[in-house]
Amino acid sequence: ASKDPFKRGHRVLKSLAADNYRGEIIPVNPRESEILGFKCYPTLADAPQEIDLAIVCTAAPTAPEMIDNCGRKGVKGAMLLAGGFSEASEAGRVLEEKTLAIARRHGVRLIGPNTAGLFSARRSCNAFGRPDIPRGTLALLSNSANVLRSLETEVRFHGHSGISAMLSVGNQADILFHEYLECFGSDPDTQAIISFVEGF
Repeated sequence: ASKDPFKRGHRVLKSLAADNYRGEIIPVNPRESEILGFKCYPTLADAPQEIDLAIVCTAAPTAPEMIDNCGRKGVKGAMLLAGGFSEASEAGRVLEEKTLAIARRHGVRLIGPNTAGLFSARRSCNAFGRPDIPRGTLALLSNSANVLRSLETEVRFHGHSGISAMLSVGNQADILFHEYLECFGSDPDTQAIISFVEGF
């Protein structure tokens, strides 16, 4: 988590709080005692709570260590926001494979890496970092974060419907497009899905 309003670790925390996320929000930052009124912990291990999802906002080279920390803590899933993995270079591909191997060893499921985030209206979980996402029955699922942002803007602008769930899948190192599609398809709050698919 970050106090810098221009960093993802601040924007995601702010959007979770603004959308009244029903779960507990647990910021991790070794240099801060609190951010946006939430108590910070210096490391994930220091948090006394069980953690369902870790939103990893740190740079790509830290991913193996972050996911290892998640595994040791018993975190069920992690969303890797950073780019710089297989989409960027051969070294990034190696880093992605190393991170995935650590995740699989600990049983941590990965969203991403290189994802813009996720939104679930039912869970009031706005880990997308954009405020005031309109609620409705339309799910958005995209290979491209830019296309997803454009679709969300169109929904917001026209106002004919709102969004039940939204995700840019990133590199799909672990969870694949069809798995997200099946998840959205079984969501009772979703009546239609708009997908932008580059590969399936």
